[in-house]
Parts: sequence; structure tokens; C-alpha cells
Amino acid sequence: MSIEIRCDCGRSVRVADGAASGSVECPGCGKALRVGPATEAAPGLPPVIAPAPPSRKRPSAGVAVAAMICGICSLLFGVCVAPLSLLLGLAGLVLGAISLGRRSSGKGMAIAGLATGGVGTMLSLVFVALPLMLMGGMAAVGRPPKPAGSPTGGTARSSADSPPAVLSGKDLADLLTGPLKLRRDPARAAVELTKALAAYEKRRSDDLYLYECVQNFRRHLALAGRGELEDPEHRRRFARAGDELVEKLLARYRRAGEHEQDQRWTEAIDAYRKVLSVAPEADSEIAKNVREHMDYCRHRRGHERRRSEPGRESDDGG
Repeated sequence: MSIEIRCDCGRSVRVADGAASGSVECPGCGKALRVGPATEAAPGLPPVIAPAPPSRKRPSAGVAVAAMICGICSLLFGVCVAPLSLLLGLAGLVLGAISLGRRSSGKGMAIAGLATGGVGTMLSLVFVALPLMLMGGMAAVGRPPKPAGSPTGGTARSSADSPPAVLSGKDLADLLTGPLKLRRDPARAAVELTKALAAYEKRRSDDLYLYECVQNFRRHLALAGRGELEDPEHRRRFARAGDELVEKLLARYRRAGEHEQDQRWTEAIDAYRKVLSVAPEADSEIAKNVREHMDYCRHRRGHERRRSEPGRESDDGG
């Protein structure tokens, strides 16, 4: 005995009475029809069998695959093409989130897209922002100023209309007490030490003795090939004389610079002469710098005098 099952599309299918459970496929629309035990029907009517509920299909994994591909590509282009890597990383993040929200198949690929997209986005941001930060820093800092009064390179000559470089306290200390480079000569080293000790006793009577004391100690160290004096008392005297010399010369140098800044040219020239009385060596970097300041002050003083004298303005253009 067979049972006839009618589908919603109008087609019917017959199944054997023994297949009282399970499902069959409609030959017309392909819909699955559930087969159950026949129900008692009224006389003259065929038994009614309810169709099987339709099965739900999960969304495809295409979005998850796209998310993973975009994330991996963002890692590959992170170093070479940072802007493209940024776009691919953002796409991987968005597509991975969409795939997880839809609960589609390929959950692992969606998570991989989120992870690789996030890493690629961060790398691209670093490679985009780092050059911009470097360029901004260089523009803000500009060209570094050339240190004035370098002990080895000397000071740069200034034009007549711009003031010369100003030596700092460290520059003066290095030029006055820094190490010298001389060929080793123990005999001369002993002579210089004797001169230094003799000048140390007379340093308070004349500034020249103070300067000679410090320079004799420096020459002794260079000729002896040592970095410091052997005798602790000699080291103490050298340090004390050096501090006194730097303090005295720095005070006079700054006072002369204040006169120059206030455009008191005559007072500035006289003050710079007092600086030379402490450090009289003509070929020293300090003396060269002081003479440049004196020349600048003389030029400015002469320029102002010519402008103040009637009938002499024409000389300014020469």
C-alpha cells in the first residue's frame, strides 16, 4: 500500500506505506516533504501529511575570505606602500567585523582578517607618521648654530655690520685651561713646572703672573705626557689658579659685551683692552675674538660719528 503526499506546488508523490518516517523530495520544486505516520482522515478523504520545514542555509564565507586577503596584503605592503597598506588594513577590519556580525561560515578567516588588518593598519600609520614627524622636527629646529669660539676651529670672522661671535664661559674655560698638544720633552716639562710654581706665588700682584702660571702648568702636562699633575699640592694650585683666571677674564669679557650691546662703543673698546691684559697672547683664540669685537666697535663708532657730522653723510655710501 502506498501513500500519496501532495506538495504546495501542486505536484504529488507516492511513497510506500513502510516509509512512515523521513522525508522525500518533491519532483516539481525539489522541496523536502516530511513523511510521517498517516493520520486518520474522514471517509472519502486522503490522509493529510504536513510538509517538512525548510532548512536554513548559513551565509557564504566570501566576506570572511575577503577580510583575510585584505589583512594579509596590508602586512605585505606595510613597509613599501604605507598608504595602500592603510586602506587594505581598514578594509580587513571592516569586512571581518561584517562577517562575524552575520555569523556566516569561515569564522576563523574573519578573525584572521581582523587581526592582520589591525596590525597592518598600525604599521602603516607608523610608516606614514614617522617621516612627517621628522620633517616637522627639522623645520622647527632648523640649521643648528655653529658653536662660537671652538678651541680647534677658531671663531668665524664677522662682517663690519654684524657683531662677532660671543664666547661662552665653557669656551673660555676650555681655551684657558684645556689640554695642549706638544711633543714630549721631560727636561722642558720640569722647567715649565718650576716656572708655574714661581708664577703662582706672584699671581696676586699682577694678572700676567696668573695667566703665565696656568699656561706653564698646561705646557708642563703636555711636555710630560700626563693628564694630571702627580703632586696633589700641584694639582690643587693648578685648579685654583685656573678658576681664578677663568672667573676674572669672564667677568671682564661679559662687561665689555654689555657695553657693546648698549652701543657704548668707546667703553666697550676699553673693556676689551682689559680682557687682553689678562690673556695677552696674540695668536690665541681669545685674543682673536676680542680683536674682532674691538674692530666691530670701532667701525660702528666711526659710522655714527660720520652720520652725526653735517656734510659727511655722503661718506657712508663709500
